[in-house]
Amino acid sequence: MHAGKKIGTTKRGIGPAYASKAIRNGLRVVDLKDKEAFADKLRKLAMDGSKRFEGFQYDVEADIESFVEIAKRVCLQIPVHHLQKMPQAC
Repeated sequence: MHAGKKIGTTKRGIGPAYASKAIRNGLRVVDLKDKEAFADKLRKLAMDGSKRFEGFQYDVEADIESFVEIAKRVCLQIPVHHLQKMPQAC
């Protein structure tokens, strides 16, 4: 990188997603296996978003309930040999 040059931006708002990947605080599908742990993680991410982004509004509790319903369908699609690697899965 040249001195004084900025890295730049895609201007698509994907920076926070990459930041979550880099600091490993994002959610993964496997997190759906434990509703309470998933809910705690999502609440922490929402709190972080509200601190970092002015005007950030997000109904985290509604999304938690939505993801619980999604988890029921996702677990039906996971092959049995994968479920055996996920203690207390689905």
